[in-house]
Amino acid sequence: MVAPVPRPLPALEVSDPPTEFLDQTTVMKCVEIPTAIPAAIRDKIFPPEQLSLTKFIDFPLPLCILSQHNLDKYFAPLPPDTTLISDLVVALEMLPLPSPIVIHRLSCQAPSMWTNGSRSLMYPHTNDPRQFPFWILPFWRVISEFRSSQFSWRAVEGYLSHLPPGHYEVATF
Repeated sequence: MVAPVPRPLPALEVSDPPTEFLDQTTVMKCVEIPTAIPAAIRDKIFPPEQLSLTKFIDFPLPLCILSQHNLDKYFAPLPPDTTLISDLVVALEMLPLPSPIVIHRLSCQAPSMWTNGSRSLMYPHTNDPRQFPFWILPFWRVISEFRSSQFSWRAVEGYLSHLPPGHYEVATF
């Protein structure tokens, strides 16, 4: 006896969920996590792409602090605060980031927290009461990567600055 060959399943059409059968909470869970960092934030806080290496090394970035908070304390069910971009820029420049490992763990946990109703993130490591949009996670990750690059380039600059005058590496920096 020959085993039956399974037939392929028909293609499923992707469409919006029928909202007349879903409550608002279910519809919100279907919405994609907002992770796009607004251009106004990128333009004000991120180093410009054409910035020279020496200016990048000195470019002011938010600090990073080590903290021992439960990751769940970063997530909040409330929507993000409505804040003017100019006020948000000032806050993001002043508030320190969580450590890179905390940022990584939060990023891994974010999809399930979004599905379970979290709609904003907080800075519990600073006791700041504001709720920020979910795009704060990619913002933290990018700033953390910039800080890591700055650290590495500062080490290179420090090494080159100790070479004797006229040394080849100093001339190329």
